[in-house]
Amino acid sequence: MIQDRRITVPLLLLVIGEVLIFNGLVVQGMAVYIFNLSILYILIIQGGGDGAVALMQRLLLLPLFRIMIIAMPISFSSTRLYWYLLVGCAMLPAIYIATKTGRLGYGEPGVNRVVLKYIPVAIVLGSLLGIVERRILNPVPLLSDVSIAHVLIFISIMLFIASVEEIIFRSLIQTAFEEFYGMPNALLATAVLYGIMHSGYGNGSEIAFGIFSGLILGYVFQKTRSLPLVVLIHSFEGVFLFSYLFS
Repeated sequence: MIQDRRITVPLLLLVIGEVLIFNGLVVQGMAVYIFNLSILYILIIQGGGDGAVALMQRLLLLPLFRIMIIAMPISFSSTRLYWYLLVGCAMLPAIYIATKTGRLGYGEPGVNRVVLKYIPVAIVLGSLLGIVERRILNPVPLLSDVSIAHVLIFISIMLFIASVEEIIFRSLIQTAFEEFYGMPNALLATAVLYGIMHSGYGNGSEIAFGIFSGLILGYVFQKTRSLPLVVLIHSFEGVFLFSYLFS
């Protein structure tokens, strides 16, 4: 287990930024995130242990991702789905760089590990999570057209968005935390970060649910080391959350 106190400042700034956003101080929250990016850049340039630098390079993804999400319209509408798609595409180069600089092969983040026997369980689990989250947020459906083409496009977008988020939180952040804090603490820390980054909805129940959902996704990832499996859970959660077909 690695210890580096420099990691505390960026993590604390992440929490402060989300507290501000949760209380409606979005501009101030954005400013904290931009300041956090600067801190992380400085720490990476200063260097240090390979593990610490790798973790900070991966932590960079969270402020970048959050700033782009904040820039999106927060209201539920069909256009929001495509904003998520654009944000996901914009994050791909940063994810690629974090993966390459961390010298991660396809095996370590679980990209190439598919556990077929758990796929039905993943679909059911994701669906249940989506149903519960729908009761919390009660969003306007982003899919109301029952045509096969629209359903396939919607599911494809959900898979893509889930893939981007799960690569960031599970394959990169959680695996780095495991090296720093050990498996149980890494699971908890990643789940808390995942939950508090749902503060933009201004709903405390959604943050609590995000932490709960993060614990489930993180636990499944730790036990199976299968990125496709957690992506499947996450994507079906999104399908049941935002589709009129399952409301």
